[in-house]
Amino acid sequence: MQRPFASIVFAWIMQHPSRPIPLTGSGRIEAVQVAVEATQFSLSRAQWFDILRAARGHEVA
Repeated sequence: MQRPFASIVFAWIMQHPSRPIPLTGSGRIEAVQVAVEATQFSLSRAQWFDILRAARGHEVA
């Protein structure tokens, strides 16, 4: 299943060890729906670190 990029970003943020609560920054219903979709799935630990590695551009120590 293809998920919107923003949903994956919200899911990644919500699975951060510090447990932050992301804000949409928008009142648009479409933006809120994308954020809500992120609560319907979770990333594996390997997926989470793959995203972190890609964002940093190098291996995670």
